[in-house]
Amino acid sequence: MTKSIGKPKKNPRLEPRWKDGRLDPDWIGEAGLRFVRPWLQRRLEGHDPLQPIDRRVDEDPEAFVVDLLREVGARHPAAEAIGRAARDLLDEARAEAPHAPAYVRTLLRLTELVSLPLTRPWFDEEIGFLADGAARRWKEGATGVTAYDVAFAAVKQKAGSKAHWERLLARPDVATIALMALAPSFDAKLAYLGRWWGAVDDAEREREVEYLLRAALRDHGERLVRERILAHRAALPAPVRAAMDRHLAALGVARIEAPRSGARLRAIRNAGWRANELLADAS
Repeated sequence: MTKSIGKPKKNPRLEPRWKDGRLDPDWIGEAGLRFVRPWLQRRLEGHDPLQPIDRRVDEDPEAFVVDLLREVGARHPAAEAIGRAARDLLDEARAEAPHAPAYVRTLLRLTELVSLPLTRPWFDEEIGFLADGAARRWKEGATGVTAYDVAFAAVKQKAGSKAHWERLLARPDVATIALMALAPSFDAKLAYLGRWWGAVDDAEREREVEYLLRAALRDHGERLVRERILAHRAALPAPVRAAMDRHLAALGVARIEAPRSGARLRAIRNAGWRANELLADAS
């Protein structure tokens, strides 16, 4: 008697699962790259039968993935699976350059919003490519990507060496991103501000200096901001100092004058709690 052959059994581990009305992150972690990669690509292209994109509220294709990654954390298997899929898709996009696949801009937006450590080597290579001044890798256009897109995402992924970012500080289209990468703090930005100033146009100079001062005053207060500007002031080009004084005045803060003599500087350094009064007298 021969044994009948039935239909092959489905592997329940590979069948999509949902939890609380959403695609189950545990399933994403278990399904593996073979399934996660095509799912992520289709979603980033705007088509997702497993977790439909809500067109009623203009949901961005990457929004669900960003929310999921923030919810489960970097150590969850789903984060690793998505990271591997993103890395593969970035490799594919590079292989097709200068014509970028339809998903690549959305994928870069995803990497701008959440950290995916497995993509960091890819961004390291791209920042090195930009810093070396080679011809443009990407064809800019409706579906293309720009150097700014790549550099902005690279900052989120903590990619790129200091030497490469310092070279990019002289490149007008990514100079502000390079400043962000090199100098996360207000004090560190002051050290690079002169070099950055020479690379960007007037509109970007005014916009970024105003934002820098607003954020610093909000986070650190007037006293510390004045102290740090005074410490760096001698190294800042005259146009940078003038712009900072102008924006400080617009924000209701007295402009900062450098001490006019060594005796004056020593007096301020040794004044203790009276230093602020002396600095105010100089303005």
